[in-house]
Amino acid sequence: PGGRTQPHGAQQGGQRMKTPTPAQAPAAAAAVPDTPPPRELNARTLALVAHLLPPTAHALIRRLGAQAAVTLINTWPGVQLVVPRQPDANAAGARRWARYAELIGEEAMKALAAHWGGDVADVPVCVAALNEQRNRWLIARFDALTDPRGPALSTYRAFEELTLALAEAGQELTFREVQKAVNRAPAEPAPDAQTDLFTFPHHHHP
Repeated sequence: PGGRTQPHGAQQGGQRMKTPTPAQAPAAAAAVPDTPPPRELNARTLALVAHLLPPTAHALIRRLGAQAAVTLINTWPGVQLVVPRQPDANAAGARRWARYAELIGEEAMKALAAHWGGDVADVPVCVAALNEQRNRWLIARFDALTDPRGPALSTYRAFEELTLALAEAGQELTFREVQKAVNRAPAEPAPDAQTDLFTFPHHHHP
């Protein structure tokens, strides 16, 4: 099967090369985890996939902060939150306030209410960003597995290992889907995408 271009010196024709001694294995290969990242966003690496987040995610991040927004997105993806204006307006609102605040913290809850109080807030699923995180791992792991200074697996064997790792993590993809992900270039952000993600919007009122 076709596959990602091998590093210089890698096996030819799908034949596995002789495995080098541990001293020859590159540190970069060892640094790539052998399991895929969890199917969730990470506030520390959010900038890498910021350009793939939907507007609803950007709005939550700007209003609540990255950590609270990511916690909300990871815990309740796809949920439409009915946001109370204040913590004790009525019994139903008080229950919602307490439940949301328990998850994201009181300060983030106040920010949520300040912007969406009396309305609904859509929590996005962020499929494109999650797929990009997984695909970046697939590419890095493939390069590590096929590196002639490391495991030096054949292209076929590397795709097989990746497919198995995804299945064992509950993130199943077909062999062909893994090939397609590995052979594509990572989605690149616009020049100002990372800056815009953490910039609060300015509202001008007449």
